[in-house]
Amino acid sequence: MRKWHESMAAGIGLRLGGMALYGVGWSAAARLHHLALTISARDTTSFMMLLAAIAFLCGSAGSALLFVGPGLWDSVEVSGRWRPPLPDSAPAGGEAAIAPVEANLGRDSGARRIVSLR
Repeated sequence: MRKWHESMAAGIGLRLGGMALYGVGWSAAARLHHLALTISARDTTSFMMLLAAIAFLCGSAGSALLFVGPGLWDSVEVSGRWRPPLPDSAPAGGEAAIAPVEANLGRDSGARRIVSLR
């Protein structure tokens, strides 16, 4: 079965939506710029903060949709170190097996010892 974002219409729609969001972000940034020129920096209002947030969020989402489009839903391979451990890999007995670690006692001394992490 084909996924919804794999069609040509969805790709065009996502990119048009990205352009619309980018336009909203641009107009919010332009309004914020005009407001910032008329008042001092100490008189910043919550409306100006809201305009800045709208400009950032619409600009970010619009850029992602415009330039990546349906590629946002592509599957990616996750490295093994970021995957959760498999439930069957736990040792029997309820305790996690802790392997001894070899610790270096000095840079040039060459002396080493085995440290248990229990």
